[in-house]
Amino acid sequence: MKTKTDTYEKITNRLLDLMEDSNLAPWRKTWKGECADAATSMATGKQYNGCNAFLLTFMQAVHGYGTPFWGTYKQIKAHGGQIRKGEKSECAIYWNFIGKEDPETGKKRKIGFLKSFNVFNADQADWEDGMPEKFGDSEPANDIWDGMTENEIAEAMMNAYLDREEVTLTHSGSSACYVPKLDLIGMPKMRDFEGESEYWSTLFHEVGHSTGHEARLNRPGVTDFDGFGLHQYSEEELVAEFTACFLCTESGIVDTRENSAAYLKSWAKVLKANPKMLVRAAGRAAKAAEFVKNGKSETVEVA
Repeated sequence: MKTKTDTYEKITNRLLDLMEDSNLAPWRKTWKGECADAATSMATGKQYNGCNAFLLTFMQAVHGYGTPFWGTYKQIKAHGGQIRKGEKSECAIYWNFIGKEDPETGKKRKIGFLKSFNVFNADQADWEDGMPEKFGDSEPANDIWDGMTENEIAEAMMNAYLDREEVTLTHSGSSACYVPKLDLIGMPKMRDFEGESEYWSTLFHEVGHSTGHEARLNRPGVTDFDGFGLHQYSEEELVAEFTACFLCTESGIVDTRENSAAYLKSWAKVLKANPKMLVRAAGRAAKAAEFVKNGKSETVEVA
């Protein structure tokens, strides 16, 4: 019988294997927001998030696929495509929820089950009448950042978040940090970084931590952080780094805060010992990035 852990291990090991083989990071993306290159569900027409975004967008780059659309064998066939012989699928995940009554309280609560399914890129198929120009029911999103540079986008996004949430940002000293008790982000001055991209990537990381404040997403690892413990290899650190990667993607900034491949590789032992961590951190980071942009989040995260 297949367990949830099997799925976690499958996703985690696949990502780590790809990292080892290619020396690339699955989140290294250089496009802005709703760019056509981001992995997109053929069923919904919407871009993936979390681990699905990492894995499927990465595989597009590895194989040189010319389309961002992914679908199951049946979905591709329904649109007039036929998967070519010998093509290999990739694993994607989703959550299936059922209602269950608590025997003690009588209240119903949702129980989530992690499921996996196999998808192919549309470029892996031959199309009877040519590949459709559009999949799913979603209309293309308006690009509110049209005409702005990467740094202008980052500045506008951060100013909107900091003002809305009343987070204090100071520029002094030589280290970057977030202090939950003061709800304060401390940053070195931009001139102290090698470039503007490094500055924004570092700020995005600390902003990722700030979304976990009890007044926002109330995330473990932030609300219970005493300021003395190191969370270099805690799940919260991984959440913040992934949040930075998502926000870099949104603004079009290449994440140069650290060598991305080396960063995730440094987590190999931790993630293999706890494969659920990567999937959960990616889900929480997607929720955090959505909160930064919109002030709310409907993303479902792993419990």
